[in-house]
Amino acid sequence: MADELRACWPYYGNKRGAATLINGLLGRDIKNMVVPFAGALGEFLVRDPVAVETVNDLDGLVVNAWRAIKYSPARVALLCDEPVHEVTLHARHDELICGAWTRAVTKAVTTSHGLTGVSLDPTYDHSLRSRRIYRKDDPGISAAVRAWALERGPDPKLRITLAGKWEEHDELLEHDWTRHPWRDDGEVIWASPHCLRSEFGPLFAGRE
Repeated sequence: MADELRACWPYYGNKRGAATLINGLLGRDIKNMVVPFAGALGEFLVRDPVAVETVNDLDGLVVNAWRAIKYSPARVALLCDEPVHEVTLHARHDELICGAWTRAVTKAVTTSHGLTGVSLDPTYDHSLRSRRIYRKDDPGISAAVRAWALERGPDPKLRITLAGKWEEHDELLEHDWTRHPWRDDGEVIWASPHCLRSEFGPLFAGRE
């Protein structure tokens, strides 16, 4: 069962707790699911598969881990059970396929496959967190992702959710996006105009 799947490691900003909200806003009828910032894939692992799925992360070690779990789960389990040696760790740190988030949100990856759900979870703005959390980081990523979401939000073939903290992306509210706080520590999900708000919006009413 999808709801039994969990990430194999702790990850700052994991959206497992917001999975019901995010997947409800994106809907079950999407044909394509895109996750440009994989991390722990908290919201992705618990949803039912769709026809086309694309997962990306800037950090090659994150990408390698998910690829290994998918294609060689028994081998990964064996390696995790071995003692940890520095030399072995250095030998394993070969990055395979990863890239900038923009590669995962092109038309060829998204709407060319039909109705597409995009779950955006960029690293939070540096003013809202420590700058030493992630191995790969970009101080301008939050604003860049918000700008892309603002531009693509009106597209009827796109349902976009954007994760952030406090008022980080409230600029979107002026463009028919909605705001869904889901934790008391400032965690918020913003939903684009074509998301299924009526199904999950009332669940979080009164928490603005």
